[in-house]
Amino acid sequence: MCCRSVTGTIALLPSKRLGVREGKPKVANLKNAPTAIKTTKKTTRKVVTTTSIVVELGVKAQKAVADLVTLRDAIKQLEAQKKESEAVIREALGEAKVGFIKGVKRVELKDGKTTYFDRALLESDYPDAFTNTLRVTPYTKIVTM
Repeated sequence: MCCRSVTGTIALLPSKRLGVREGKPKVANLKNAPTAIKTTKKTTRKVVTTTSIVVELGVKAQKAVADLVTLRDAIKQLEAQKKESEAVIREALGEAKVGFIKGVKRVELKDGKTTYFDRALLESDYPDAFTNTLRVTPYTKIVTM
């Protein structure tokens, strides 16, 4: 396997400047851009220089990538089938909470709730609480092309 280092400069541009919906920043390549934050009347641009190590994947890893793509597609199909099955079961249950098959309890609806904080509201109305309680966990994920 061959490894090489790739250095590039990217700029994080506001979404309005790129003609896309608000809240979805786009990344654009900029040649010879300084590594600083520039502010003008219209826009703010943060320029980040990155260095990455790239590698040519071997046969085993190539197969793993192909398998991952296939598995992700299969998961999507299974999730769709699961959703359809749940809809059929809910329709069959109607107002009931429990379903039987040949006298044996096979399905039951359980009530639950999800709780969450409105992040934007907390940040705007209680910035100190937001800052003091915010926890960031960096992670990486595999993105297939």
